[in-house]
Parts: sequence; C-alpha cells; structure tokens
Amino acid sequence: MPNQIQSSKFKIFLPFSNLTFIWHLNFGIWILFLTLSVGLLWKNWTSWHSISIGIVGLVLYYAITAIAWGRVIEQALLLNKNWGRIFGFLVGFYLSTFAIGIPVVVWKYDRLAVAGAMLVVGLAGFVLSFLLRHPERSEAESRDLIGYPRDSSTPACPEYARGGRNDGRNWHFILLGALAALFVFLLFWSRTGEYILSPWDSLPTFILIVFFGLTWLVGSLVFSSRPAKVVLLVIILFSFLIHLYVPLVYGTSFSGDKWRHLAIEGYLQTGQAYTPSIWGDKTRPLVRFGPMAVPEALVAGNKTSYAGQWSVTIMLAESLGASIFAVDWWLVFLLWSLFMPLLLYRMGSMFVSSRFGLFAAFLPTLFYTLQVDGAITLPVTFNYIFFFFVLWLWLDYSKRGARYTLGLASGLTLFFYWGYILHFFVLLIVGALAYIRRQGERIWFYLAMVAGLLFFQLLGTAQGLSLLQLDKFAPSALVGSVADGLGLISAGIGRLAILDVLEQGNFLYHQTAGSLSGLFLFSYPLAPFLGSTVVWVGAFWGAYRALRARRAPLVFFAWLFGIFISAYFLDFAFSAGLHIFVRRLDAFLAVGLVFFFGYAVWQFLSAAKLPITPRKRTLAVLFFISVVAASTFASGPKLSILPADDKAAAALVWSELSAGNRNNHYCVIAESWPLLVLEALSKRQVIGGGFPLLPEYQQPDLTAIFNGLMKEPRQEWLTIAGRVTQSDTCYYLNKKRLLSEPVFNQTVRLLGKPRQVGEMYIWKIESKRTVIAER
Repeated sequence: MPNQIQSSKFKIFLPFSNLTFIWHLNFGIWILFLTLSVGLLWKNWTSWHSISIGIVGLVLYYAITAIAWGRVIEQALLLNKNWGRIFGFLVGFYLSTFAIGIPVVVWKYDRLAVAGAMLVVGLAGFVLSFLLRHPERSEAESRDLIGYPRDSSTPACPEYARGGRNDGRNWHFILLGALAALFVFLLFWSRTGEYILSPWDSLPTFILIVFFGLTWLVGSLVFSSRPAKVVLLVIILFSFLIHLYVPLVYGTSFSGDKWRHLAIEGYLQTGQAYTPSIWGDKTRPLVRFGPMAVPEALVAGNKTSYAGQWSVTIMLAESLGASIFAVDWWLVFLLWSLFMPLLLYRMGSMFVSSRFGLFAAFLPTLFYTLQVDGAITLPVTFNYIFFFFVLWLWLDYSKRGARYTLGLASGLTLFFYWGYILHFFVLLIVGALAYIRRQGERIWFYLAMVAGLLFFQLLGTAQGLSLLQLDKFAPSALVGSVADGLGLISAGIGRLAILDVLEQGNFLYHQTAGSLSGLFLFSYPLAPFLGSTVVWVGAFWGAYRALRARRAPLVFFAWLFGIFISAYFLDFAFSAGLHIFVRRLDAFLAVGLVFFFGYAVWQFLSAAKLPITPRKRTLAVLFFISVVAASTFASGPKLSILPADDKAAAALVWSELSAGNRNNHYCVIAESWPLLVLEALSKRQVIGGGFPLLPEYQQPDLTAIFNGLMKEPRQEWLTIAGRVTQSDTCYYLNKKRLLSEPVFNQTVRLLGKPRQVGEMYIWKIESKRTVIAER
C-alpha cells in the first residue's frame, strides 16, 4: 500500500516537472526571438539601412510583443486568444512608444537606448505572461474564468434586426463596394497642392451624396442580423474611408504645429538633445515644488507629452526606409481607423451587448470631432487611442473588481506619464473614482467627483492659462454666462447670439454657421442646431436610462461623463483664457455622447409599447444618422494647406544655404509657411528664418521687416535684417499675388530680378546689400 501511494505521487510529480521544463524552455525561446528582432532593428538603424530587414525586424518584434502582452490582456479583460493578441499589439506598441521616448526626455534620441527600451517592454510582457501561465497557476486560472461571458456573434436581441430577419443580399455589398470606390476616386481627384482653407475648397459637393449612401448602407448592416464579425469588418473598412479625406486631399500637409513637430523629429534624428534635458543641456534647469527641486525636463509637459510620438516616428521611418513626413502623415490614420472601432465595439459589448457594441463602433461617423481626430497625426490624437484602452480597463474593473485588472490598469495609468500628460491626469481621476466606488465609500466618492470637477480649473489657473472670473457669478451676469456656456457645448443659442447659433461649433460640428461644402441642405444654421439638440437630448435621456437600469460600468461611465462635461461647461462659462486643458477633452466627451446617445436609440428601438413599428423606427434612425453625419462631415475642418510653391521655394533656399553657409547665421525674410518648411528641412538649423523668436512664436523684427518690404521696399529694411540676424546674405520670399505692380517694380529696382518658383518670388541679397552697422 505505501509503495502504491509513493508511485502515484511520482506519477503526479513527473508530468508537473515536464510542464515546468517546457515552461522554462518556451520562455527561453521567446526571449531569444525577441532579442533577435531588436538586434536586427538596431543593426539596421546603425549600419545596414535595408528596407527588407527593417520590415522583418518590425514584424517580428510586434508579433512577439503582441503574443506576450496578449496573454496579459486575456487575463485582465477575460478575452479569447485572438482578441488578446489584437489588443496585445496595441499595448506593446504604445508601451514601447512611451519607453523609447524616455531617452529623448532625459537625453537625446540614442539608437542603442531605443533598442534597450524596446527590449525591456518585450521582456516585461513575457515575464508577466509566463508568470500568469505558470503550471502552478493553472488551477486558479481556470476557476477565475468560470462564469464570465464569452464573445458571441449572434444578435443579443433579434428585434433590433431591421424588418425582422433580413440578412441582406449580395447587391448590398456590391453597392457598398461601388460607392466606396467612387468615394476614394473623388478624394484622389480632389487632391491638391494649391492654397485652400478647407478640404471643401477642393472636394465636389456630390461626395456628400456618396457619403450619405455609404452611411445608410453600413448602418443598415449594423441593424441587420448579419454575423457580428462581418459587420465589424465592414465598420472598420468604413472607418478607414471616413478618415481618408484629410490625408488624401491635402497633398502637401497643413498646420504650423505639424511642421514644427517634423522639424524636431529631424533634429532629434541627428543625435542632438532637445532641451530642456538632464544630460546634453549645460544649464540643466530645475523646477521647485516647495523644498524639492526637480529637473525641468521631467516635468516639461510639452516634452514628455510629445517625446513618444517623436521617437516612434523616427524609429518607424528608419526601419521602413520611409521619410519622417510619410510616417507622421499616416500614423494616426492607420491606428485610429483600425483600433477605435474595435475599442468601441468591446466597450459597447461590455455595457450592453455585442450588437450594441457594433452600433457604438458605427456611431463615430456622426461626430465631426471623431471624424477629424482619426485623420491627423498630433500628439493628442496619437495618445487618445491608448487612453481609451486604459479607460476600458478601469471600466472593466468598476464592473468586476478583479485585482489583476486593477494592477494592470494602475500600472498603465502611471506609465502614461510618458504619454500625453493631460490623459495621465484624467486617468488618475478615473482610476481613483473606480477604486473608491468599488470600496463602497460613497462620501469619498462624491468628494473625489468634486475634486475631479475642479481639477481643470485649478490646473489652468496654476499654469496661467485661464482665470476664474468671479463677476460672472453675479446675479446680473449669471444667466448670460450659463447661456454662453451651454450654447458653446450644445450649439444652442447664447446670450450674444440671440437669432443665430454660435460660430465655433461643438463636439458634433466643427462650426455651426452653415456647411463648408455649399450644399443647400446644410447651408442654414438651423440644421446643425436641430441635429445637435436631438443628439444632446438623446444623450442625456440615455444617461438617465442607464442610471435607472443600474448597469454597473455604464453607470460609472455616466458619472465620469457628467464630471468632465461639467468641468468643460464651467471653464467656458466662468473663466477667461485659452481653455487649453478642457479643449483636449473633446474626443473623450464625443465618445461619451456616442455611448449615451447610442443607448437612447437602443432603448427607442426596443421599446415595446410605441405605436410605430420597429422597422419604421429603424428606418427613421438610419435616415437621421445619415443626414446628420453628412452635415457634420461638411462642417469642417478649416485647415489651411501648405502651398506646393512655398514648399518648393523653401527647398531651393535650403539647398543653397546648406551648401554655402559657414557661420551658422541665417537670414530668410518670408511668411510663416516657407519658414516652417525651412525649419523642418534644415532640421532646426534655420528657425524662424534666423530672426529672434519670442514666446508663442512671435517675431516682431521679422514681421516689421517683411511688412515694410511689402509696402515700401527700402535699403533700411535690409540693413536691419543683417544687423538682427548677423548674416551677410539674406533671402527674401514673397508671393506674386501679395505684391502690387508698383511695389514689385520698386523691389526689382532695389534687389534685381527675382527667381520664380510657381507663384513665389525669391530674391537673394548678397553681402553688399545687407550692410551691418557694427562693421
């Protein structure tokens, strides 16, 4: 008998030992491949410069980190392997982005440091994933998974299917494909390098009819009983379409901020330290918080928020053999178009059901803010994608209270310090509220809500960006202040616009004074006013219904939405300043409207006692969404394009400056566009044309000289330019349309005949013309 017991123990121990051996062997193999991928990338950045090796290295690295972090995400959100790997890629990508940005914050873009940071992120994922998969945890793991729902592609409520069980026919997809092809063709046909203020200066009005048709067809699939996977795939493809209009139409980029980011990325690529920094900065400035002194580089929000995007743009460009401009141009478009529908689908599935998740993934079509944010690469839009993922983790924790989810959400929130700093603060508020709510401390929860409400006002005041105006609380001014605040948020009627809606717009519209497309249907301010009213009333009704239904994560999200929309309202109604912090909440608040307006529509469609049939209700909802989506699509954006002539002229000037300048003093007199391109092309060797730069990019010397040469060309302006820049040679660039014939002739007599690049005149003024007084 004792021998039998000993034998059985041995049989149990043997397979466990085998499992442990295999566990260690697998761990070692994965680490080997991870190290190989990072080694390939590093060698390719520094020596080989091969596109094929770079692609192989990137694919291998992101595939490995997707598997590693996918296992972690599976456990945190109770997902299957496929969903885990999809979001594992997202987590691995953003964690490596933040990690490779840290050397830029404290020092410079160093390729060995970048490789080391990427390796650490991969190792962290594998350590966590293998600890979770260790044989000793298998029994506990299987117990934890019991009782939690899995994904389902079948409709949760069959009555939501349009007209009963109507799965559609092949003609539906044929028509959808034809309209999508026509839409892309019209975008390509409208691509331009001419000066425009909006894509609608180039896009044909007919494209709105196509957009309406696409929205209707995709929406009808959402309300059908097609499998969720098929519908979700269509929504993702549609997401790529609706975000394509800015990247395709603007042939030569837009926005001064974008070119400044490109200039910094090029500067970092040369191995220079972008100050303030801890190493590479001789001054090493400090910031004091009471008795404690901290290096300014660690708390410079405009650097910690941007460094990750700068670094990953450089890394991807060097790996793919592409230009920094190309990577920067398409990065957010690709990430947002793919992952935002997936995130909204999973969050909607958690809130209500998988079919509601499909509706939530489709609804960003309705909001201008979400249309344009997915089309342009800026630090705030780049970081919003990962922000919504971490928000999902906190919402899941508010529902289940799992300790592992709490740990992961807390860790990612803290690491977000190296992402966009405002998102870091918002996630801290969300995490604190979620934790307090799970503990059942109602009084502390309400106090934390008040603190979150006042946080943005206090932050803006501390930074000197906004100031609370107490006189607006006076009885005589209170009504007007409230009207203005509500008018801005909802496109309603403000105190100063009694008969018209506000010009600026809101989360739904870019501007509400009429359509930029010129289509008569949207040319009246009443249209956006009515559309906004319906969406806002529906959203608040949906939030009320969610609170009544007591759906745990949706109720918590309703509290969050209430806090941040109230903070937005208070800042605009009772403060003066730039409102920069609450403005960065636009996408978060638009997503809140997506879920609560979507929930209101869901309740409307499923109501049993309404006299209108479900089919007619569905058709009415489809028509409303399609019309309003087309009108929001036509409401913006207003983004002035960089003219192709300005870009070509700046390239010509830099080719001559880089070949002939030896004293690093430059003098280029021009408008801002050519100077921004010159800053990017020179990798920040020529900043502001060589003229002194004041805060907020003001250049009074350059402005006075340029305006003086435009009005009355005189030698005096050239003398001043030489004295200010300490340069013996100046370039003067101006557009043909800005110079009257008498001024042009006078300029030719003074400076000689110019070279011409398209509409741009270029004068090169040699040293004998730029007399420097000190010499």
